[in-house]
Amino acid sequence: MAQIEDSLKELDRWYGELPGGTDRPKFLAKLATLELCGWLEHRLDSMVQAAGTLAGLDPEWVVSNVLKDNHGFTYQDHLRKMLSKVVGESGIAHLEFTFEQSSPGKLEQLKGALTTLWKSRGLLAHTHTGAPVVQQQTVNAPSWTINQQRIIGKMLDQLEASVVVAFARTIAKP
Repeated sequence: MAQIEDSLKELDRWYGELPGGTDRPKFLAKLATLELCGWLEHRLDSMVQAAGTLAGLDPEWVVSNVLKDNHGFTYQDHLRKMLSKVVGESGIAHLEFTFEQSSPGKLEQLKGALTTLWKSRGLLAHTHTGAPVVQQQTVNAPSWTINQQRIIGKMLDQLEASVVVAFARTIAKP
């Protein structure tokens, strides 16, 4: 996690050094958000691979049948669907119960934070500075992105701990 924190801090430093009136702060802010999103997709893939290992699945199968076709990081549409392919619907229900027991309210907070970031990423990734403004676009400073990384990272730490607890018992292997 230190690498993403270092990258975001460096972007924030560059952002703070720049004079106003140029597009560079906007580019740096967009880059910080996209960096966070890339880190997040990698982190979720690692979590799914860990769940697959606990379920006794071949890691190559998980990559080719679960991770390969995923292109996002919202909870419901991406992470939950991938985990469901690995541990089944009853496994997901057990994981969510375990997570809610250890960290009450965090599942809903995680869902909200991921959805907010996904929407922000979509707006930033599908436009450019010269495009006509169709809707109000908010570009958050790298400092916002640093804070989101800390908040989401902590919730993912808690969810990963719940994966280990929920699947400490063997699912597939005798």
